[in-house]
Amino acid sequence: MKANLIYILIIASCISCSCSSRPSTERKGRNLIEIDPNKDDKVSVYDLFSRIEIIPLETKQNSLLTFLIGEPDRVIVHENNFYFLDDSQHLIIVFNSEGKFLKKISKKGNGPEEYISIDDFNINRFTGNLEVLSSVGRYINVYDLSENIFIERIKFPSDMPIVQNFHH
Repeated sequence: MKANLIYILIIASCISCSCSSRPSTERKGRNLIEIDPNKDDKVSVYDLFSRIEIIPLETKQNSLLTFLIGEPDRVIVHENNFYFLDDSQHLIIVFNSEGKFLKKISKKGNGPEEYISIDDFNINRFTGNLEVLSSVGRYINVYDLSENIFIERIKFPSDMPIVQNFHH
């Protein structure tokens, strides 16, 4: 009985020591935002973003995007350039930060340095290389981004499920 009382006193003292007198918005160096689910607050887009900018993209015959639903399949911003995946054309179209068309990256084909389809792409943050995923071919082709030169093909194991998206 005496041992149980000692355990209860130890647990009670641990609980009382763990209580903090700091305000709930300053715990462990983090700022916390309290949310009242019963309060109907409206959030403005200006509460979330410091700046909104619309960049019209240059329209030339080579720079036309053909998104089926009206928005790109994927967009990556890299070194002040915008890389748009156009799934239906199996290519990537590149614009600079002012919206000027720079180039079209298209390596569709059956050759060893080409891809059968382009389902996703990424720019490797460690190497700066362009990586193109072909789920039909079950591989990722790696290209030098600045010179559009084929570097290598990374094949997936045959027992691996089909991959449709990837990220580093």
